[in-house]
Amino acid sequence: MNTITDKLNKLLETKEAIKTAIIRKNVAVADSDPFSVYPSKIESITSGGGTGLDWSELGYDGTEEPFMSYLNYSKQIYDNWDIGQTDLNLKFSNDFNLIIMPKVNTDNVTNMRYMFGSCRFLIQVPQLNTSNVTDMEGMFSGCEILKEIPQLDTSKVYNMKQMFANTFNLKAIPHINTGKVYDMSNMFNNCQQLETVPELNTENVTDMNQMFVSCYGLVNIPSLNTISCTNMDNMFAWCSALQSVGKLNAYNLTSATSMFESCTALTNLGGFTDLSVNLDLSSCTSLTAESIMNVINEAKDLSSEGSATLTLASTNVEKLTEDQIAVATAKGWTIA
Repeated sequence: MNTITDKLNKLLETKEAIKTAIIRKNVAVADSDPFSVYPSKIESITSGGGTGLDWSELGYDGTEEPFMSYLNYSKQIYDNWDIGQTDLNLKFSNDFNLIIMPKVNTDNVTNMRYMFGSCRFLIQVPQLNTSNVTDMEGMFSGCEILKEIPQLDTSKVYNMKQMFANTFNLKAIPHINTGKVYDMSNMFNNCQQLETVPELNTENVTDMNQMFVSCYGLVNIPSLNTISCTNMDNMFAWCSALQSVGKLNAYNLTSATSMFESCTALTNLGGFTDLSVNLDLSSCTSLTAESIMNVINEAKDLSSEGSATLTLASTNVEKLTEDQIAVATAKGWTIA
């Protein structure tokens, strides 16, 4: 495992993406071609064999730097890797030279906090051993062109705050074990192309502040257990394509400010068990009357212990009858 070819094989996670880009430029690449011949394939593009390679397709910054320099950088990481290290906090943060992460030994690592934070040109991460990791806060945050996340063992992770924030091109993530996680604030913040989210165990999560904010492509979300959650501020704000959210438990909820800001496509809402804090649905102009009544019917009766405001605005108020509005006011709720 000491030859250049052997070490290049450590980087084969990116082979298919690079192969596609080369073929697109009219240079033949056979399935049997090893990764080690790719540099010559790319060289043939600029020497008349193809139509010219746009390096940005591979996640580069547009400059035609020698292809091998990126592979060599990954090889240096692999060769110099300390298999005994346990803390990778900020290990590659803001490393614009990291394009291809090599497969390294992370058996002893417990902290991957912001490990790849703001690696703007990172295009591939191999499957790493994360079985002992407890903290993944911001691990992939700011990886602007990263499209895929490897399968991760997250069985010991308790912190996923900002884990995927600002990964603009991420469309889906694999199933992850979130049974011990208590913080998911900003977890998917600004994942603009995220289309699907797997089932998440959220029974211990206390903070969902801005969890899905600005996920423009998200249409539906899986069922969420929010029994422990205290903060849902901006949780779905600016999810402009979001159509459905199931019933949520608001027993411990203390704040839901701007939770559904600009969710203009939201049609179906299951309500909130024991809701007792102010809720603004005024910009959710597509809500059905049934969804609004789900909120009212599930809300806590505050008639003997204070009051709260459900802001609907005229568009949504007009969907309700006087009797339906009376149900809310009888429970101590103000309809605005």
